[in-house]
Amino acid sequence: IHISKKMNIDLNNSVYVGNDLNDYEAMKKCKIRVCPKDSHKKIISLSNFLLTKNGGEGIVIELLERVFNEKL
Repeated sequence: IHISKKMNIDLNNSVYVGNDLNDYEAMKKCKIRVCPKDSHKKIISLSNFLLTKNGGEGIVIELLERVFNEKL
């Protein structure tokens, strides 16, 4: 969050991918919130999109495929 202010990045126009409680505050400030299937339950409830894969199983590829195939 501090880095976004320093670099003048509007988090309302950002995508955040997170999976655990340490991501919670930053995710709340972002417009689009994405998490892997095995995320903490609080992160899952905050997310706009729940991926079908667990963390470490290719979530970035899944996210990019969904974006480019307009499945979001």
